[in-house]
Formats: sequence, C-alpha cells, structure tokens
Amino acid sequence: MQLRRKRFDQPDEVRTVEKARIELVELGELAVGRAAFEPGWRWSEHVRPIVGTESCQVHHIGYVISGHLYVEMTDGATIELMGGDTFEIPPGHDAWVVGDEPWISVDYAGRRLFAKSPRAESDRVLLDGGLHRPFGLDRDSPTSRRQPLEAVDG
Repeated sequence: MQLRRKRFDQPDEVRTVEKARIELVELGELAVGRAAFEPGWRWSEHVRPIVGTESCQVHHIGYVISGHLYVEMTDGATIELMGGDTFEIPPGHDAWVVGDEPWISVDYAGRRLFAKSPRAESDRVLLDGGLHRPFGLDRDSPTSRRQPLEAVDG
C-alpha cells in the first residue's frame, strides 16, 4: 500500500456515450469515476444498446455532486438522488436524469464497467491474463479486494 493522488482533470481513462462522460482514475486496485450525465440521459436508452442487458447489472456506491437522478429497480423500488447525497445502487436498475441540470457524481464502485459490453470485458480479461478483470468491492472486507461480477454493464 502506498500514498497516491490522482486528479479527474488528468484521468487515466475517459469513456463517453451519448449524453454521458466518465473520467476514471486508477488508485491501485480501485477505479474511481466521475460521471457527468446530461439532461435527457437514460440508462435504458443510451447504455442498454451497448451492453445488451435489460437493466444495469453494476453495483454503484458514490456521492452526488450536483443534479438529480431517478433510479428504478426491476422490482419497482425507486430512489431520487440529488446533490449532497451518498448512494448505493444494487444491480438491476434503470436510471435517468431529471430536469435541466447535468447529474455529476463520484462513484467508488462500478464506474470501471460503465458502458462496457460483457464480450469486450471478457476479451480484455483473456488478453491481459485477468489483471484487470471485472470486479466489485468485497462487502465482507474493509479493504478494496475485488470479486468477479456475473454480468457487466453500467
């Protein structure tokens, strides 16, 4: 373990889809992402065609800087997230921006997988020997050990 510092204005990776931009910084085993979703962004409209699943299968844990996001789980449960909120969103959801302000958040779990097709991520694991395999935080450990996820999307 070592001291580290990264800045979102110099990300390790930038990922964009229509109406969304994710800036990722790698801190050892952890990828932290800053998300900016424009008004009109909706997961089922802008990301589902890329990943091919009915709902987002990524677990998200983060903090909302600004904006308003509505999240609906496949079981019908809903939550509204606004600036100043911390959040946990389990797999199996759709989400969309509400209003005219972009939704800006920092996500400590799940952003590495945003808008990645299961096939593309599977190919990356095979090509790099599994060094960057899809993961989620191990909830039983206080450290950021990773556990494989069954589905990949974001």
